[in-house]
Amino acid sequence: MSHHNELTDQQKDDAAIWYARQAGGSMSSRQQAEFQAWLNADEGNRAAFEEMRQLWTQLEQPASRLAKQERSAWRRIFGPFVRPVARPFSIGMAAAVILVAVCALWSGNPWILQNLRADIVAGPDVTSRFQLPDGSSVILAANSAVTTDFDGDRRRVELLRGQAFFNVVSRHGDPFTVTSGEASVRVVGTRFSVDQQSAGTVVTVEEGRVQVAGWQKNNNVEIGPGQQVSVLDGALETPRQVNPVLALSWLKGRLSVENVRVADLVAQFARYQNDRIMVLGDLADRRISGTFTMANIPGSLQTMADALDAKLVRVSPWMTVIY
Repeated sequence: MSHHNELTDQQKDDAAIWYARQAGGSMSSRQQAEFQAWLNADEGNRAAFEEMRQLWTQLEQPASRLAKQERSAWRRIFGPFVRPVARPFSIGMAAAVILVAVCALWSGNPWILQNLRADIVAGPDVTSRFQLPDGSSVILAANSAVTTDFDGDRRRVELLRGQAFFNVVSRHGDPFTVTSGEASVRVVGTRFSVDQQSAGTVVTVEEGRVQVAGWQKNNNVEIGPGQQVSVLDGALETPRQVNPVLALSWLKGRLSVENVRVADLVAQFARYQNDRIMVLGDLADRRISGTFTMANIPGSLQTMADALDAKLVRVSPWMTVIY
């Protein structure tokens, strides 16, 4: 029996397969014997299986919550057109069933409902530029989506997800409005960025001036070049001075951040790849600063994990977990 300081990718993959088989409760006597033989063949195998067991214990509760959220979203949209099923989905269903359902959802297209609403959906490229009907333009980060309304004298854009940089041309004084979550940005002609993050929306101005408002009453502020403001839970935070070159570095394929939540940084990484990234425990709320390349997301994730003294585990071809 050999000893391993680090688990191999093969051991992690085998452990995930054996755990899924066990959780499903359908292993034959022969498979049980093969599993025991695999466990006893190497201490690393046993360690990999124990790590997978602990990891799944942490994943099971969020997976159940995600399944409930997705069911709720589908009911809101299709509820009026379908008849209720006789047996509702049980949250207590076997862990293997939840795992399969969540992985199927995540490995497909979890944004399908938003994409149906959107007028423009960016692909996997680091940035994509689109011309708008009024002569303005928008650069979208990967996997970002917007709706547009340019009927008559209206100039309205809604950022459904992701990050967008707008170059707005002046048109007879008609206002140009961008909404994102609980934030609203109103301009006439300027260059600015809107970033929809998990906790709220961040607006950064490169040129000109914009008026930013939250949903709370009498809650708005005007910011200019080199300024940035966040809208959290419908309320404006105090505007701050930033270096526009760093704040807008995503336009050139790099991401420079200062004292941001790990969860928000990971959400930005997730725009640039199909794999799902999950951050467990208190790690999500820790803060980090640094510059990361968008051309190599796995490498950037590893750099981030090393800086946080965290573990990064690729539990399947479609999911990476950091804890």
